[in-house]
Amino acid sequence: MIVTGRAEFADILWSFIADPDDQVHLKAMRAGGRFRPSVLGSDIAGRISQLPPKHRSHLLFELVTCGGIEGIETATSIALSDDDIDVKTSVAEALHFQQANQQLQRLVTAAPREVWQALARKGYAKDSLPPGLVERLRQEADQLVQEERSAAQKLRALLRRNDDRQAVAAAIRPLIETGDFSDKEERAGDAIDEAGRLYPEEVRAALLGRLERRLPFPFRTEELLRGIDVVVDEGPITELALAAGVDRQLSHAAAGLLGPNTTGKLIDALPGMREQLKLSPPGITYDEYHRVQGLIALTPMESFMAVVQAHAATSEPTSIGHLADLIARHGECGDRGRLGLSDASRDALIAIVRTWVDVLLADENSPRLMLGQVALRKSSRCWLPPELAEPLARMLARDLKQWRRQREERAAAWARGKHDAASEASHSWTGMRARLSRLVTIR
Repeated sequence: MIVTGRAEFADILWSFIADPDDQVHLKAMRAGGRFRPSVLGSDIAGRISQLPPKHRSHLLFELVTCGGIEGIETATSIALSDDDIDVKTSVAEALHFQQANQQLQRLVTAAPREVWQALARKGYAKDSLPPGLVERLRQEADQLVQEERSAAQKLRALLRRNDDRQAVAAAIRPLIETGDFSDKEERAGDAIDEAGRLYPEEVRAALLGRLERRLPFPFRTEELLRGIDVVVDEGPITELALAAGVDRQLSHAAAGLLGPNTTGKLIDALPGMREQLKLSPPGITYDEYHRVQGLIALTPMESFMAVVQAHAATSEPTSIGHLADLIARHGECGDRGRLGLSDASRDALIAIVRTWVDVLLADENSPRLMLGQVALRKSSRCWLPPELAEPLARMLARDLKQWRRQREERAAAWARGKHDAASEASHSWTGMRARLSRLVTIR
């Protein structure tokens, strides 16, 4: 029916093409492959003009893309007489896609400035267009940079310029560093992410400046600062990590840049915080304690390892357990245990854990909790080099021996009518056994 191009089928087709459901009218337009406009009868323009703007845009776009040269000419003529900016823009995009430059130039030359602006916003200032159109679109793109009110739109306008990368790079940094990106509907994070791919150095410098100014980051843009070769141990960025009450997003971004001195201050703060938690009432909240733990987990690996090595000489079981816990927690939620160590740091950590195992096993009274803290924190994470399999297995064997003895003592106490709720035998070995099985598998 459609491929015949015969007008006697017009009324039947219009019953589908005039349907407001785009699933219906688009399917009808595409049903025959190539669409011959003559099948719609002699009053195509009149009938299309009675439809809503979005509906008109759909039909004219399909005429351009599926109607061959006849469809291109028909859609161009109808769009020229249509007053809706979106309709004209949609047809112009379709003509560009079909490389119908002659019809495109005829349409946009007669179009109001709003159409030029819409095309410039979408990045059509390209050399593939006729020279006259390219120059006009570049002028509009430059003008949009000055006229756009929101920082996100200004940034997008800058990124669409491809004629002077040096000028764009110079303009991007102050815009990202100080701009207001608070409107979530504008998806500023996507624009900054695109800028980061095109101008990585300028964007990272801008985000560092934004962090120093304590300005909020658009959604997830702080991730662009991860892994950069910048560590800081003084100044406003370190204050963001050390001070309480700072915005979580900013403090986390700052933590990923901390040097060993500031990382050490965070770790050194934990023992005093634990003592304050024992007070009645507690001197701090558990949320504050966990906040500091979370910041330590986000610090650069080499900064973190430098502090761990400086504290590793302790022979106190509780301190060993706390350090083991920090190592296990290090990294993002999905990356904990994937330490990403350099060869030197890896060897140092293996030596540290070996020493800790020897210290704990040398003391027959080492509490089960500390044995489990070190052994399970290592074996339950992704970081378990083969060199540690044997010493950690020895530690788990010691824990099992203590667990059996304490369970027997607890059973005897119960038989005498004594119940010790605080007994370490109450700690289940089920988790231990599961991790021991995993440890054996890894070996």
